[in-house]
Amino acid sequence: MQANPTLSFNPNAIGKALGFTLIATLMTFALFWLMQYLIRFDGQMVEEPAKTVFIDPVFNREDSVPNVRKILPPPPKTVTPPKPQVIPEAEPDSGGGTPSYVPDYKVNTGSDLTLPTLIPGEGLATPIVRVEPNYPIDALRNGVSGYVTLRFDISESGTVQNIQITDAEPKRVFDREARRALAKWKYKPRVENGVALTQPNQKIMLTFDLQK
Repeated sequence: MQANPTLSFNPNAIGKALGFTLIATLMTFALFWLMQYLIRFDGQMVEEPAKTVFIDPVFNREDSVPNVRKILPPPPKTVTPPKPQVIPEAEPDSGGGTPSYVPDYKVNTGSDLTLPTLIPGEGLATPIVRVEPNYPIDALRNGVSGYVTLRFDISESGTVQNIQITDAEPKRVFDREARRALAKWKYKPRVENGVALTQPNQKIMLTFDLQK
């Protein structure tokens, strides 16, 4: 009669086997995870773009500014105004007190004009300020000459008053300018015994003439 075989279990051997199996399993999972990580990281690697470097060029300021030459206009010509003519003071003669010197003067208005001729009247006083009358534009354009005779009074201070036109040729051509100029004249006051007197009934003729 045969005997039945008997199975024996070693608890230590089983524990070691389970320990090695567990360690191997953990190492397998660790290697698997590491491989997955490397594969994923390699797929996400992107080359870093190259940095663009901007260079700010520096220019020489003297070379960048164009050489601009300013052309200045010629200096204006200096025109020397004519010196005013000094009218000498007339000396009355021993007869009637009328000046023996009859002054005249010229003014340049584009043409040579004689403005005016002073013709002495009765009891003519001595002018110390004379204002030149303007030649009327229409008369100047048309070449018209003429004269105006005026009667006036001189006040105690020498100003002209009460101007009246007694004669004119041609009529109403030179009247306005003659009257306007005479109103600005000034005469030497008449003084007797230290008292200034009015000089009435003065008379002059202003002649407007174009010199050819």
